[in-house]
Amino acid sequence: MADDALAVSAISFLEIVLLHQKERIILTQGVSAWRNQLLEFGLRELPLDGEICIASTTLANFHSDQADRFITASSVFYGASLLTADTRILKWTEKVHRIDASR
Repeated sequence: MADDALAVSAISFLEIVLLHQKERIILTQGVSAWRNQLLEFGLRELPLDGEICIASTTLANFHSDQADRFITASSVFYGASLLTADTRILKWTEKVHRIDASR
């Protein structure tokens, strides 16, 4: 990304919903309201389009979690750094600049 905007792949909101439904995270408001609030604060949502979907299938030596593939392919497509604590993404040695959020 050309600017320093904080951005998130749109598919990340699906992951948040699933984590909330599994009670692995707790939100004090509905996911839609939380998303809208983040966008109002300036978070940029990166859309998932056909080009990114296709690119997600070409990530060499990447694990099979499709949401992680979409998120990583979005980072590659937009030239964005990927902030993650996911050890499988952090260990992947290709294409994208990662920032380890597990520390």
